[in-house]
Amino acid sequence: MARGRLVDSEIQHWVEGTMPKGPKALERLHPFSRAFIALTRRLHLSPVASQVVVRDEKCNIATLVDFVFLNAKERSVVVELKTGFEGYNDVSNGRMRAEFAHLTNSPGNQHRVQLALTHAMFETTFPELGAADALLIRMTSTGAHVRSLDRRDSAAARAAMQKGINF
Repeated sequence: MARGRLVDSEIQHWVEGTMPKGPKALERLHPFSRAFIALTRRLHLSPVASQVVVRDEKCNIATLVDFVFLNAKERSVVVELKTGFEGYNDVSNGRMRAEFAHLTNSPGNQHRVQLALTHAMFETTFPELGAADALLIRMTSTGAHVRSLDRRDSAAARAAMQKGINF
């Protein structure tokens, strides 16, 4: 199993409460999984759900939110988790188009767009939960890199979805 899928699966079991119990259960997890869990605890995030389906009917797209947490203020937090991309996270060979033309097409920026679209679809799919926060968390051998949803990215995602752009 690829590292990203392994880490995602381990964290999914932790979020859903289906992870094996016992004093050494966390020690058996991949180091990225352990670091992610420790990070969410430091950020006072309580796990709610994993692999949550969100959709935008106008654009006819759907995706899965990696994880949903509640913060200390009981506000939903959409989390997109990435592992790796070391050495090329910011490498680009051009710019994105349309509403996202302010970004290069690097993997890191592609992840930002994914977070912005996923966040917008989460709020559309679950309006009863109110406004949500969103974090992009990238786990690497140097630690956790946490990025909040950029306002410009959020506005671009909403503008693209409002136009009904087919992705």
